[in-house]
Amino acid sequence: MQSPIAATDYYARKSAEFQPLWRFIPSKGYGIIPSVKKLCALLAVLLPLLCGTSDGKAQGHTFPGLPVAYVAKLAYESRAWSATVDGFEGPVKDVKQGEISVIDAPNSKPRILATGESPVLSPGGNEVAFCRPDENGRFHSQIIKFDGSGLAPFLAAKQDVCPSAWLTFGGKLALTDFSGKSPMIAVADADGGNYRTITEGFDPQWSPDGKHLVYYRDFNAKKNRIAIWVVNVDGTGPRKVIEEDTPPAPSISWNSLGPPEFFDANRIVFSSDRAHNWCVFRVNLDGTGLEKVAENDQFDLFHPTFSLDGKQLVVQGDARPIGTSEKQEKVILLLDLTSNQWTRLATGTSPDVLWATKTELGEVISDRGSTTTSNTSLIAQGRSRYLSYKCDECHGANGEGGGDGPDLIGTRLNADEISKFLEKPSPDAYMKGMPNIPTNHPDNQALVAYVLSLKRPPNPK
Repeated sequence: MQSPIAATDYYARKSAEFQPLWRFIPSKGYGIIPSVKKLCALLAVLLPLLCGTSDGKAQGHTFPGLPVAYVAKLAYESRAWSATVDGFEGPVKDVKQGEISVIDAPNSKPRILATGESPVLSPGGNEVAFCRPDENGRFHSQIIKFDGSGLAPFLAAKQDVCPSAWLTFGGKLALTDFSGKSPMIAVADADGGNYRTITEGFDPQWSPDGKHLVYYRDFNAKKNRIAIWVVNVDGTGPRKVIEEDTPPAPSISWNSLGPPEFFDANRIVFSSDRAHNWCVFRVNLDGTGLEKVAENDQFDLFHPTFSLDGKQLVVQGDARPIGTSEKQEKVILLLDLTSNQWTRLATGTSPDVLWATKTELGEVISDRGSTTTSNTSLIAQGRSRYLSYKCDECHGANGEGGGDGPDLIGTRLNADEISKFLEKPSPDAYMKGMPNIPTNHPDNQALVAYVLSLKRPPNPK
């Protein structure tokens, strides 16, 4: 993966064309001069948007080099783990290790990475966390580098704890602890420290801001019923989002569904057979607005993972038996929601994806799961874009506030709130020349990272 870099100088270039008229007009006071300044600032934003293209069509709010999401790295189970058990809870025997394979960049050939199951990619794609069963069927967490080197135990002192999701920023993992009578949600640092259980449930996934976890939980202690819950990462405020109407077929275990995931800050996606076939659904966090977003005529869909722009979807597809055939092929599929085109990526199950974004200008950035990151190169990119957009003229060179803009240092806004404001500025900010930057544009991500990084210097003693 390349380091994030500036995707476009579009607005900076267009604003510069109008700079001589308004840049040096004093910003304070009343009367005709501030009005002229605002008018010119508005023209600086609107004229590039209203100008026609060579074919006479208006550009509207499009960006040259608008990013396109694609699968940069993929980890999945290329062979499933299996075992037999004597009696209902007898000893495990005939354990056959599963295999984890990875694909690096589109169209590259798969390669076997390790024996194990349930792979989870790190935010940068440099490592993979997974579970590996021993000869007794007890599971152990492992971490290995994406190139196959550096295999090491994770949480070596614990058994039957499996990683579920890697936090996009902050170096933490969400896990499922199967060691007790009921599965528990747990979190730990990426080095294995600060392990703690949160609440009852399994298959946790992080919210974009890292403050919440979405997960499955048994419904009213009925092992064949399930519900989706959300909880604060400190364990407080657990609440049910939605429950399944019917239990799954005997051939479908809840672990095989794939975890529910955040689509954005306010919605989640999950697999369900409430449409008689297993499809992908989306629902608001309060349980309203349930809608089907993806289905396939030939495959049941599990393990949904959306790109940050919501236009690409990777799923596990289980082929439906035809006639008397019991063969059920399991494949990894990519759906382009804008064209409804399906692409087969690999044969296997339990996919985990590292998305990337590329523009017409050739830049590539990671967009895994959130617009928030502690990545220093992205923060540096954000500062560069901050200066290119001349945000410092209103907000100060270091975000300390100015005559036309509020103090940004130590803002109380979270990543999603900042991102949405960049996409749709207030009328006053828009009149002062602030462009609207879509949430799926790389500059939006970089500016969010930079604003969140701003810290007020300590007071001198």
